[in-house]
Amino acid sequence: MCCCGGEAKWKREVINDHKFDFVDVDEFYEDHFATKFKYCFIFLFTIKSILIYVLDIYTAVMLIFFNSWTSDINKDLEKLSYIRWIFVGSIAASYVLLFLEISKARAVILSGDISFTFTSIIANRYYTLRSYAHYCFFNQIHNQKRFKDELAFFVFFALKGWKRMFFAEAARRFVNGYTLFFSIKGNVSHLNTWYLDLPIDKKISLVTMGVPCLLFIVSAIKTIFAAILYIPLVCEIRGNLKEYCCHKIDKR
Repeated sequence: MCCCGGEAKWKREVINDHKFDFVDVDEFYEDHFATKFKYCFIFLFTIKSILIYVLDIYTAVMLIFFNSWTSDINKDLEKLSYIRWIFVGSIAASYVLLFLEISKARAVILSGDISFTFTSIIANRYYTLRSYAHYCFFNQIHNQKRFKDELAFFVFFALKGWKRMFFAEAARRFVNGYTLFFSIKGNVSHLNTWYLDLPIDKKISLVTMGVPCLLFIVSAIKTIFAAILYIPLVCEIRGNLKEYCCHKIDKR
């Protein structure tokens, strides 16, 4: 039942043969250059994610043991001791959420369930990195969605990362945005010449703070848009969004 009333016209059933043990993923192998090219980005994104977590550890160590920011742009924040603990707390939250996601993904991987694997980002990435055939298999599932299904998957995955965005990213991006604002506040009239005259390390610092802030704003807008769509979508499908997504995957 849904808060909007009415019975759902679908119902997810546990089907034993909808597991990787009963599927030959090699049958979905695509020998297309474009598909193989996109597959390469999976490795790049994975390496990028690992490097971000490594950089977070380095930043946390510098803040806790040396009370020092990794960027000269942030030096003015050293006098605000609570700011560094906000940063460290956000980094700790990101690792807590990561370990929780890994624990859930491990259970999904052990189950071998295709629909749960598709909806678990880490489990999906595990199988994708494991073989190109798995990537083609997931790609085939993704390409068979209708508009309503596409919308349901968009809302599901957009809202899936709200905890990370709110608890692990928001505070850090606010500090970065605060720093950027006061760095350029007095130089707006001659921003181009001011930036060009900066030392190379400060230029890099501004970029490494500005780009994550911009990406965070885009992610926040995406999440808010998905949250707005969530209630009418759930009323339309008349059921749990994750179960609906898994049901649609099972049908393929």
